[in-house]
Amino acid sequence: MLDAWWASLGERMRGAQAPGLPPSLLQACTKLYDEMRRQVTGEVERLGEAQAREAQEAQRQLEHDRATLAAEKAGVLATVEQLRGDLAGLREANQGLTRRNGQLEADLSAARSRADDLLQQATQANEERERAAIGFRSELERVREQWQGNEKRWLGEIDHLRDEAKRFRGEHDRSQRALLGRIEELDQQNSAGAKERASLKAALQASEAELGKVREALRFAKGALEAYRSGKAPGQGHSGRAGKRSAGV
Repeated sequence: MLDAWWASLGERMRGAQAPGLPPSLLQACTKLYDEMRRQVTGEVERLGEAQAREAQEAQRQLEHDRATLAAEKAGVLATVEQLRGDLAGLREANQGLTRRNGQLEADLSAARSRADDLLQQATQANEERERAAIGFRSELERVREQWQGNEKRWLGEIDHLRDEAKRFRGEHDRSQRALLGRIEELDQQNSAGAKERASLKAALQASEAELGKVREALRFAKGALEAYRSGKAPGQGHSGRAGKRSAGV
């Protein structure tokens, strides 16, 4: 449209009549106009070509930017999809952790309950052990006192048996000497005293048997005392007294 206007402008100026202007001046103006038109047209063409090149470069840059943007958009969409997948996995993992946390809390509650039960049982067992220890100490003290009483009683009985043995031994010795003397007398009296001698021998045998029983009782008492001493609690000793008494038997 601009080119047409410029073309028609020259024709209009050529055909126009300028009153008062000489033809030579009008011709010079026309030439000047044509030269200016050529310059302007060339400049416009150059500008048009430059603008066209810039437009092409801008189009190429726009297409490149579009391609880059499309690639970036594709990458972003892929990243978004990846993030969505990761988010779904995280949600699922979170649900699993929530369930696991609930199970752990239930296990912890059960463990605490069991620990409380065990602590209560341990406390009761400790109290029972304390009561048993107190009862054991009381029983031990009672048995110790009983042992001491038994020891005194047994020592007294042993002393009594020892005295009885000594007394019986003396009586036996006297009886034996008397019987032996009587036997000698009867032997001298010949057969008249045979029956009496037999009776005296029987009495002598009975006396020896009785003495054997006393000795056996004394040995039994000594054995009981030794057994008691070997099994009695530490710190209770009458060994010196018992040894002296045993030495006198």
